[in-house]
Amino acid sequence: MKINTFTVVVGGTACNARCPYCVSKMTPDCGVNKVTEPNWRNFDIACKFARDAGTSTALLTGKGEPTLYPNVIGLYVEELRKHGFPFIELQTNGIALITESWLEHQLKLWHDMGLTTVSISIAHPDIVRNAEIFRPGKPYDFWGLADKLHELSFSVRINCTMVRGYVDNLSDFRFLVARCQDRGIEQLTVREVAMPYDSKDKEEAKFVEEHEVYGLSGILHDQLEKAGATLLLRLPHGGMVYDWYGQNVCLNNCLTGSTDPDDIRQLIFFPDGHLRYDWRYPGAIIL
Repeated sequence: MKINTFTVVVGGTACNARCPYCVSKMTPDCGVNKVTEPNWRNFDIACKFARDAGTSTALLTGKGEPTLYPNVIGLYVEELRKHGFPFIELQTNGIALITESWLEHQLKLWHDMGLTTVSISIAHPDIVRNAEIFRPGKPYDFWGLADKLHELSFSVRINCTMVRGYVDNLSDFRFLVARCQDRGIEQLTVREVAMPYDSKDKEEAKFVEEHEVYGLSGILHDQLEKAGATLLLRLPHGGMVYDWYGQNVCLNNCLTGSTDPDDIRQLIFFPDGHLRYDWRYPGAIIL
């Protein structure tokens, strides 16, 4: 069995963004609605299991916004480094890292401790348009954050969810790629907005139904092929990574599953000590 990514849920469900397609709200909280001290015994077991399965990447994420729990991030990074994960990543909307100046010191500490990559979630390359989704009426400069992260020697991934009315066509996609090239972004991931079959939150599900961009990933795939992009990787869960004029571009999906029955896309550690392999089903549990 191969595990592609060891995902660690940081903190609780609190968030400083108001995304109307929040996947966390649409999937079971699995006990994360109550903030608890991480079960370090089970975390140690989970790390060993992931490393024994050949996992090289650990991703710190959350059912809420992980940077609202900076002390916990530091503890996890320290433990992950001890277990020998060469790539330790943090997924964030970036808002706290921009608005809370004291967190720059934390970023330096996390970098020294072993954090390698910061993945910034967005919905549009324009700062004002992006804020319409994440923080209505309060734009924040995530491109400036990317510059700051580069100054601190982090690799940066821009993780864009494609939503009708935002990035939903080839022109917007090209603009997004161009902005990433201008800023020296190491990795760009795009995926169509999606929801689980049985969404826990009906309001979020309704937004997704009204703003899905059916087939856009296929159109982008064809466009990249016609433009002479080089296919670098076919990921086990169906994602494809291209080099397009020097820009790393990954066409991905929001599903947790893998197309290979011998692979687990994500091994997910929850703070209470449970270890799962699917966000959608509480019964997808190993420990």
